[in-house]
Amino acid sequence: MRPTVRLRTRQINALAPLAASGLGVAVVPRSAVPPAFTGAVRGCDPPLGREVVALRRSDADPVAGRFVELLCRLGVPDPLPHGAGAGDV
Repeated sequence: MRPTVRLRTRQINALAPLAASGLGVAVVPRSAVPPAFTGAVRGCDPPLGREVVALRRSDADPVAGRFVELLCRLGVPDPLPHGAGAGDV
C-alpha cells in the first residue's frame, strides 16, 4: 500500500475536523487532537517519535542556562552550544 497525499496544511487545527468529516486520515501529534474530537484516534505501534530541541538566546541568563542544562540531562538536545551566536548555528 502506498498512501496518496491529497492535502497538506500548516494549520494543524484544521486536520481533525477534516478527518472527522470523512475527507481522509490525518497524521498529527496526539497533542493536536481536540478534546471534543468525534472521530477515531489510533496511535502507531511502535510509536512514532519526533526530535525536540531547546531554543534559547545565545546570551541566556543564568536561570535559562540552568534550565537548558536540565533539559539536556533529560535528553533534549541544545542546538546552540553555550557562547555560540545565532550565526554560528
